Amino acid sequence: MPPADASHCFLAAAPKRVREAVRAASHVSLFTYRRTWRSGTEKKVDNEFKDMHNTVYFISVPGARSFPGIERRQAVVEESEFVIRPIELAVEALQQKNVSIRGCT
Repeated sequence: MPPADASHCFLAAAPKRVREAVRAASHVSLFTYRRTWRSGTEKKVDNEFKDMHNTVYFISVPGARSFPGIERRQAVVEESEFVIRPIELAVEALQQKNVSIRGCT
């Protein structure tokens, strides 16, 4: 993969906003992902949010190196997790639905 700097031929002719976007996307040091799990043992519930939890994981790698790079592995500097309770998950889903409805009108 060619280096993501302005001296490279395909970026030199690109507009300034494109060059800045490439630079911003090339220096990633925080990653997040979500895992959904159910706390109850019931197979079928009448409310889908009643026992649904989400765990959001945050993983930080050293900021001095740019990612993605030629190294396949990075040392993890910090790892944290945040559990979203069922009521918070339901509120978040309602907020997302409101935004999508407002976008349609």
